[in-house]
Amino acid sequence: MKNYFPCFLYLLLIWGCLDTFEPEEVFAICETTSEDYFNPTNKSFIPPSKSTFLEELCVPLELGEDVSFYDLTADKVCLLEQHLGQITDSLNTELCESGFTKDSLDNYYYQYFGLRMDEQEYILVNAFHKTEVDSFDWKREAFIEKCKNGLNQWRVLFNVEELSFSQYRPHSIKEIFYLPSFPYEKIEGCSRCVAIKDLETFQLGNQDICLLKRHFEKLKAEKSVGCFYKNYLINFNREWLLQYIGVKKGNRRWIYINAAEEPFYREYNFYSTFPSTSCDGGESFWGVFFDLDSLEFEGLQFNAF
Repeated sequence: MKNYFPCFLYLLLIWGCLDTFEPEEVFAICETTSEDYFNPTNKSFIPPSKSTFLEELCVPLELGEDVSFYDLTADKVCLLEQHLGQITDSLNTELCESGFTKDSLDNYYYQYFGLRMDEQEYILVNAFHKTEVDSFDWKREAFIEKCKNGLNQWRVLFNVEELSFSQYRPHSIKEIFYLPSFPYEKIEGCSRCVAIKDLETFQLGNQDICLLKRHFEKLKAEKSVGCFYKNYLINFNREWLLQYIGVKKGNRRWIYINAAEEPFYREYNFYSTFPSTSCDGGESFWGVFFDLDSLEFEGLQFNAF
């Protein structure tokens, strides 16, 4: 009599692979005719043990208190990919871009995380441009870029039950947006020649921020003026927290950017919650105006050392 027990074990092994972290097996069963279907060429499941990367994000997700991670299964991933192609319009709006198309989505590598929050299940999609991958083991480790400008990495949450996306986040710089009611004279410090208190404040809109981001590259060539550190450039190889404030005088409107370098804004938590600056600190603290009419930067100033 033939012994079929080894064959039975082999079949069990194959069945187990279909529902765990082997992309070649799992994604092969995702079949759909949906126009929004997008099946990334390069993707991986990341197990719950790697979820601690959320603590390192410079642009955090808005998560509830009761958050846990779970092992993804093929059926949930298929639900995601049946709708993944529809996110291009939202990416263009939320990330202030216009070039995201369904074809361009395949320029990214994708990591999927199973996340439970408020009694609902989500898939966290962590996408990063293929030019960012060198020797990094992206199939097993969560990829986190340094907090610099650029859209080489973005993230989004997919609600498995509602089949909807939310919380589009670029992983570029940590940004804080303030309402006009804050006492903005606090950001002047004692070493910048800036008179914020003489200006009115207004609520920034998404269109204003998008104008700033589309012209942000100009800031790399802007040289400092003011009382200290004249003719210096900003070092964008460092990690920054940026505070955006809408200010105006008459018909002219600006966005004032108040910046603090890591680790200062991590050591002093008030930088994340309140517009303020240090009296000194040199090149680790700076401020600059962005003119919403001319679309140019002006008045870059560093703190005294």
